Amino acid sequence: MRGGLECGKIQAECRDGSDASGGKATERIGMSVSAVKSMCKIIAAMAFAVPLELAAASKVVYVVPGGAGEQTGADWENALATPQVAVDKLGAEGGTVYLGEGTFTGPQPILNLTTPVTVIGEGKGRTTLLPDNSAAQPTVVNACAGAVVRGVTITGNSKARALKFTGLAGIVEQCCIGTNTMGGVWFSGNTCSGLVSRCEIACNTGADKGGGVFFDYNG
Repeated sequence: MRGGLECGKIQAECRDGSDASGGKATERIGMSVSAVKSMCKIIAAMAFAVPLELAAASKVVYVVPGGAGEQTGADWENALATPQVAVDKLGAEGGTVYLGEGTFTGPQPILNLTTPVTVIGEGKGRTTLLPDNSAAQPTVVNACAGAVVRGVTITGNSKARALKFTGLAGIVEQCCIGTNTMGGVWFSGNTCSGLVSRCEIACNTGADKGGGVFFDYNG
């Protein structure tokens, strides 16, 4: 962090009263040694306090196909292997899950969003959610008003619809929902809501209830 580096440089000058070029630090910056030392303490406090506050305010987990390193989810080098594990790791307060480039496969749902989490892929065609069709469930279930899915391709579901909104659901944006043989998007129930924004929905088929987007209204 810049504050930490600057503080380290000034602290070195504080110790002997001279800068790296041999001149007097107090002469160069026009301050007494005691004043510079006080400034060091303030900068040091800011350098350490700000990152801790930011970390507490926003929780982030990283995921790549197959995982990486120690699989803690703390960064790309130690990314988790499973999107849902990352979502669950954030807990009830939610946060952000970053999905790396590649294909994530497994039983449906690959993502079941019941907390205010934002899932961000590398973009359509780069991050893909591909179910193994071992369960008759949607690939993605969006069931929380604060949940967001962005920048992924949802494809290959032959057991159920690719994307299901249930209850007061959230947002799916900048995604590709295609080549699902049991339908693309399903808004389930009379009181269901959700938003599909700037997505490509194509080449989905279904035996009933529409292949692309189906609104379930029984009133």
